[in-house]
Amino acid sequence: EKGKKKLKEFRFESMKIEMAKSWNGVWTVILFDIPEYQKTARDALRRKLKDLGCYQYHKSVFVHPASCGDEINFVAGFFDVGRHVIHFETRSLGNQEHRARRFFGLRGN
Repeated sequence: EKGKKKLKEFRFESMKIEMAKSWNGVWTVILFDIPEYQKTARDALRRKLKDLGCYQYHKSVFVHPASCGDEINFVAGFFDVGRHVIHFETRSLGNQEHRARRFFGLRGN
């Protein structure tokens, strides 16, 4: 059991979100509404999403141009906040998409 925990911690520390060589135009959007009593986990989740290269679109909304649902599920589970985190893929981020495109160095349409 200790070995499994250590392996999970190692996987958590070393994980990355791989970018495809050419972007398919689909964003992964990560949303969360984590209660105040789990503030430490919420802050840690924000830090880890930033470490993974996600762009903070709003306070509790992050985006990434790679399909990364498995990684998000793993991180949310690691912090035991999975039931408060959702993610989905979309082709548009609305009229402020240019902010995320600039962050990732992606050209506009």
